[in-house]
This record gives sequence, C-alpha cells and structure tokens, in this order.
Amino acid sequence: MSLTLKKEKRQDLSKLNVFVEDTSVSSPNYFKLSDIPQILQKGKNLLRIKGNSQNLVEGSQVLIDVRDVNGNELYYQIPDFAEAGDKGRVISIWVYNDKGDDNTPNGDVTITIVGTAKFDLNGNPIPKKFQNTPNIRWSTNVTVDRDRDNTSPIIFNTTALPTVTVSESIETYSNIPQGSGLPTKTTTTGTDAKYLLKGKTPIVQITDPTAFPFNGEMVDGTLFLHSFTNPARPEPRIKNPTNITSYTSSIAEVLDNQTVRLTTPFTTTFDNRVGLTHRFSDIQDASFKIEHFSTGSNTVSNSKRAFANITISGSDPIVGVVDKVKVLIKSDGLDGDDELLNEVSVPFSSSYLVKIPIPSEHLGDVQKLKIQYLNSIGNISRTETISDAVAFQGNKDIVEGTLGGFAITPTAISSSFNLKDGTPALDLGISGSISGSSLFIRQVYEGTTYGLIDTVNSTIDAKNIGRQIVSDAEEYTRSNVDDDAAFTIINQYPVTFLPGETHLGIAFQARTNLGGSTSGTGTVRFSIATAQRSASAASTNVDYYDQWNTAVLDKDYAMSVIHAIGQVSSSISQGTNGGSNSIVEIPDSCKGNYCKIIVSLNQNITGGSWPVTARTRVKSISIVTFRQFAANITSGVISGSGLPDSIDAPAAGS
Repeated sequence: MSLTLKKEKRQDLSKLNVFVEDTSVSSPNYFKLSDIPQILQKGKNLLRIKGNSQNLVEGSQVLIDVRDVNGNELYYQIPDFAEAGDKGRVISIWVYNDKGDDNTPNGDVTITIVGTAKFDLNGNPIPKKFQNTPNIRWSTNVTVDRDRDNTSPIIFNTTALPTVTVSESIETYSNIPQGSGLPTKTTTTGTDAKYLLKGKTPIVQITDPTAFPFNGEMVDGTLFLHSFTNPARPEPRIKNPTNITSYTSSIAEVLDNQTVRLTTPFTTTFDNRVGLTHRFSDIQDASFKIEHFSTGSNTVSNSKRAFANITISGSDPIVGVVDKVKVLIKSDGLDGDDELLNEVSVPFSSSYLVKIPIPSEHLGDVQKLKIQYLNSIGNISRTETISDAVAFQGNKDIVEGTLGGFAITPTAISSSFNLKDGTPALDLGISGSISGSSLFIRQVYEGTTYGLIDTVNSTIDAKNIGRQIVSDAEEYTRSNVDDDAAFTIINQYPVTFLPGETHLGIAFQARTNLGGSTSGTGTVRFSIATAQRSASAASTNVDYYDQWNTAVLDKDYAMSVIHAIGQVSSSISQGTNGGSNSIVEIPDSCKGNYCKIIVSLNQNITGGSWPVTARTRVKSISIVTFRQFAANITSGVISGSGLPDSIDAPAAGS
C-alpha cells in the first residue's frame, strides 16, 4: 500500500507556552506512552497513547505534532480504533519513500504531545493562570530512515479488513536451468512508461526500448509502476481510495520490445466501502521496475499443474506494512492444523495477486485458504483472512516436458545431462528399463549407515558378496615341544587384497592335546605382512626376492588345558558366523596391496611333566574377504531380522 500523499498544517507545539515540561521517557504521569519508535521507517509507524485520567483534565484535548529535520509537519492519523486489552489509542505516523520531492527527509524528527493537566510533576495543583488550557508538554527526538523496511506490528482496523478472492488456473511449468547455482533474479528499472486498459486487457508501453527493452524472459515477472507524473485516470469520485499512486501486476505476455500484457488491471478499493472497486484506464507517464528470473534458456514444457490465484484487496493496515503473506490450506469442516503452502513477498500496495501451486494431495477436496500478514521481521498480524471454500480440480492432461533437469516424454524420463557418448546420464524407460551413469544406495541398520551400492567408488556391499582367498584342507602339527612364547610358521598364503575390501573372515579347526599331568596352551596365529616392492624394472642393487615387511596384524586363537581340573585337551572350530572374533579388519596398509597371510603355531607348557604325545594341530583353513556390511551381517553384529531401520520386519507366518 504505497501511501497516498497527505499533508496538513498545524500549530508548532514546541513554541506553545506551557507550565509543565515532562522530560520522562514515556510520560507515565500524564500521557502513558508505549511503543515509542526509535526509528521511523517507510510506511505507517506505531505510537500508542493511553492517557492518565488521574492527572489530565477529563474531556480535555490532547494535541500532537510531528516535525521533520526541516521543521515541516509529518502526517499522522489517530484512527477510530481501540485495541483489546485497554492498550489505549493508536497513533500512525506516515513516512513516504516513493514520492520523489515529497519524500519524508531522513534525519531527526521531533514528536511533541501537549495536554491539559490538573497537577504538576510534584503533585501540586496547576496555578489558575494555566488551568483549563494546554499546560503540559512532552517531547522526544527520533530518526527517520525512509528506505528501511517497516518493523511496526501490523494492525488492521476491524471496520476495514482485507478481502480474498480465490480462483484456479492450470498452467505449464517453466523449467529454469540452474547451472552452477540458483536462478538469477534480475531487476530492470526505467521511466516514461504508459499504462492503458484496452477493453479488458491491461498493457504497459515504454517510449524508448533501446535502453531497457522488454524481452521474453520477463514473462511471469513482476512489474511495478510508481511516481506518476499525473494522477491515474479516470480519477475516483468517491472519497478515501486506498491506492491511487502505484500499480503492481504480473507480466502475462511480451508483445514486443516496447509492450507487455499484464494479468490484472489497475484498481483501487475504498476505506469503509467494502466490495466497491474503481478501475483505472490510463496512466500517461510513470517510472517502472521489473523483477524476473534471468536464465538465458527457459524451457516451457507441456507439463501442467493447478495454481491458486489469490487476489488480496484492502490490505491497508492502520499501522505497519505488509511485507509477506503466508498461505495455508485446510480441508473444510475437518479438525487439525492448517498446512503451510508458501510464504511470499508482496508489493508495497493495498491490492496484489499471489499465485501458489497446489499440491496434488489437496486436489478434488473442498479446502479453505488462510492468509496471514507478516511485517519485515516476520511478526504475524493478529488479523487473518479465511477464503470461501474452494475445490481445486487440477490437471488431468498427460505430463510431458521438462521438470527439474529431467525431460519427460510419453515413453521415458531422462536426465537432461548427457554423457560424453551422447546418452542420458539417467533414463527410465516405459518398459521398466533403467540406465544410468552413477548409483548410490545406502541404508541404515541399527543406527549405522552403510553404502550398499556406490558406482562412483565402484563398490558393492551385500551379505552374499565376498571372495575366497584361502582354502586349505591340510593338517599342520606342532608336536612334542615347549615353545614358551615363540611361534613357528607352518604355512604362508600370498594374496592381493582388492581396493574396497575391508575385512577378513577366518575359519579353521584346531586342537591342543597334552595328556598326562601337563598343563599349557596351544595357540593358532594369523598374521599379515606386506611385500617389499620394487619399481616396475628389476633391481640389481637390492634383493627383493622373498622379502617382506614386519607383520602389521597378529590375530591369536588360544586353547588352554589345565591338568588340575582334569583337562587333557582343548579344541576349536572357528566359523565366520561364530561371532565377531572371527572377523578381522584389514589394516589400511594392506588394502589394495600384495601381502601374505602367515599361519603360525605355539605350544606353551606351563605346568606338570609333559609326555612325548603333546601336540597342537590346525586344519581346514578357510579365509574370505568382504566389506563392512557383509562382515557385520555374517558375524551377527547386525542382529535381529537383518532388515533396515526404515523397514518393519514381516509378521510371523507372512
């Protein structure tokens, strides 16, 4: 609601001879002021006054004066409006920012209030000379910043509330390629624009298209006319029009580089005349601003969807500026909360059009829309507007065109990004065929996220994906010795771990048999050592033959025999599904490298006399490699049903 320019002459209260100068911050003894603004911003600014009936003469007049940095009057209103909760009266101080030479100047402003008091600051009666005449003055200095967004609360007069009209339109998508980021919002400004209403068609023409020509990218953008050289015609004959100084509409079509067609004509409503509108047909000369998304290659598809066209009229609060509106939706007659559809910025006008896409789940059902009014810092007005019930029907046409980087045809959905061979990076065919350049599937099991398929890193992790690297049925024995702490190598397996393999699964069978009165422990050890590697050419200086680095992993499996409690042997059959002890993480230095797995035995006699039959044996060695998920499934770290956290286990018997 670009403000109608209003001026008035009034007495300069700073020059009035009074008895009491009230220097308090909010005049609690006399005027009881609140919400005193420190900065007056564009639009209507709030100041509240309640008045102290104990100290002011009942029925006496309170005078108000607001003056700018040049000593000129600032326009203000005291609307015929009382808020709930006995907050007093509202004073609305107007600041103009779009009136050219008539703009409110930035700088200091003095607010002065004068009344008729019964008592002075000390509680003494006012001398007769000053009784029954304005005798108490309060004033304060504030600042004007006419280009700052208004932060006053939005207050509507209950006798002039906004009205809402809702219609449905079925419109095609405009695909906005995003490139390296979000679409670019472009603002174009100029002068010498003319508005004409031809029949029922509103158009705007510019005189000189060489400086700022209209172009096709401006379709669906917003056009704003302001700073009229002469009033819009025909001028309304009814008093108190709400908007005659600015016009905002969406661009429906660019007819040529000088002419655009608009979606809505220029109209105004009137204070205290609900439902009455006046339509303008001509603006001879005005400045203009156009805001639109600049893409360079907008693609209009054949895909359509339902939009709610919401026309809001009479959005003219007595205090504050509507900066945004929230649009919420709810099924008519049902309990529950409203669902937010969108929050959009609106022009500085009392009438505007808001266009909101309607989600498919709200089609075909009778709905009501709720409009909430927000100031520039997001505070919501207590006034809300509820639309009449409406049922959005939606579009039943075939979906075809471009949407969010995908080309949609009757037979496929394809990525608009092609590989170097010219084929789409992703293609979903009507027959169910899927082709793509990359795939990443992850799932959460018991709070841990696993990457199951990752084509970028060329890995697959599944409970049936693994590789057998050792399968040895031979039996190896350590007999009739006491090794103390020493281990003896009984076999070695050269292997190359593949990139992406993270774990080993070790399975074997082993026994320690001591007999007699002997106690001790037999231990099977699995170690991994990396090879000392040469360059690709043979070396004549260093001997790399059968040269290995120190082992980076030792995994021991011990079998204890205690003679004192009657034991003579101990055995183990270790399978990869026997628990996490059978699963070993491959050291980082071994992943993707040439290594060897070393199997060693140790027989340590710790007590008694040992017979010549003491021996430790191992056989049927099986070693596999896999990734984290397969390792955790195999070992039982992932327990229960083995289903992802997002999927419920099937019921018994299903």
